[in-house]
Amino acid sequence: MGVERQGRGFGVASKTGVGKQSAMNKFHPARFPVQHQIEVLHQDLAAFNDRIKELEKEGHHGHAVEVLKRQALSMAGQIDELRCLLIVPKTQPSNKVGSFSARR
Repeated sequence: MGVERQGRGFGVASKTGVGKQSAMNKFHPARFPVQHQIEVLHQDLAAFNDRIKELEKEGHHGHAVEVLKRQALSMAGQIDELRCLLIVPKTQPSNKVGSFSARR
């Protein structure tokens, strides 16, 4: 069984080709490097999942399949780490001395 990631707008497409090109162009690498890297990793993960499914369908359950599964899990972890970079925590307005708050 492959490792599949589901999330906000990041469904893993198992088909390659036309969909792959449109996903690659979704985020321009120069303007959105993290988002672009996430897209690339998702496509690589989809390729891993396809290969794992093919091997299992053919009856392979050996070391090679286990290595592919571990690599897919590692790739999913990388995707999670990159997503964490995109999270912007909400900050509370500060009432500390020296802050730029409205003066009365």
